[in-house]
Amino acid sequence: MDSSSIFTLLNDRYGETIAKTAVYPRHTGVPNQCQGKGTHSVANSEKVTFYLVIDENNVVERCFFTASASAIAIASSEAICNLTEGIHLNMLHRVVTEDSINSFLDNEIPDSDYLGLLLALEAFNNALLDSITVSREPWKRYYVRTK
Repeated sequence: MDSSSIFTLLNDRYGETIAKTAVYPRHTGVPNQCQGKGTHSVANSEKVTFYLVIDENNVVERCFFTASASAIAIASSEAICNLTEGIHLNMLHRVVTEDSINSFLDNEIPDSDYLGLLLALEAFNNALLDSITVSREPWKRYYVRTK
């Protein structure tokens, strides 16, 4: 199937917002350096990994993810990336919640597919915990060689 037919299928099932964010995510990939990485997988082989790039003031500069998961998990991961950029680490637990992700996706997630949202949220929380450890122990930051 090509992207347009997948988009049509998802649009009919979930709505336009989820279809757009699941088929055309902007934050996929692995950065060269990251200060926080977290993965979560479930029994049905779905897996999401988040990568946080954090500046020296503990503000999220960029957020990336990789996923082999359902459309809801991919859309939720994209929503999380959009919600986190520019936010201080200490505020992320208040900004990224189940309700905020669902609101970002226009409340289109049906109860039967809510596991995808929880999968993405758990992976993000693991990345957040990893980044908080690095921010509290600055000697653990990734080494960057300068000329």
